[in-house]
Amino acid sequence: MTTRTHTILRMKESREQSLSIKQTVSWQTSSPMFLTCDGSVRIEMEGLQYQLNAKDSMLIRSGINVMLQSLSCDQVAIYTITFDQFTLANDAQNELVYKMNYDDLPDNGAMVKGSAMLFSYIKQMKTSQSTPEQVKWLEDIMHIFHRQSKPYTEKVHYSIEMILQYMAQHYEKKLTRKDLAHKMGFHESYFSTFFKQSMGLSVTDYIAQI
Repeated sequence: MTTRTHTILRMKESREQSLSIKQTVSWQTSSPMFLTCDGSVRIEMEGLQYQLNAKDSMLIRSGINVMLQSLSCDQVAIYTITFDQFTLANDAQNELVYKMNYDDLPDNGAMVKGSAMLFSYIKQMKTSQSTPEQVKWLEDIMHIFHRQSKPYTEKVHYSIEMILQYMAQHYEKKLTRKDLAHKMGFHESYFSTFFKQSMGLSVTDYIAQI
């Protein structure tokens, strides 16, 4: 895979964790994370629920509270990779300045179903690898994830359904565009445009209706 223009990926940590039957664990992500498993688990993030089966993989954005529960009758192994992404912010004559930027990552909760290749890459990536190896593996994982995740039209439909589900369940709270955008892994300005194009109403008008 060729590196995307002006983008650098850096691995932070790879981790393997075993869950016993019906065990639940919780954490908050400090950086984006790829997660895969060898059994069935339920993931709850920001009030939304997802189910992963063996060899399913998911991308979880930074700053997300995650609760994960085993659904299998046997022990389940969870494999995660946390990473940072930097893009070129300034290209002066004798200076390259990069900044942390997650804008072009897949949506929070984006999923690839049943990919043995992606499962193998995430499972086998280790902090003991050299930095060039880590970068190459991360680039390959990102490439596979983009290639094998749902087509754009399906992702858009899935995303808006998840947003509407969350709003219907939490309309009594003070819902804001900023909070809703964060929960779905969107930037606020893009979220506003995306929602209005999908629903024909602004976020504020839709909340007023429900």
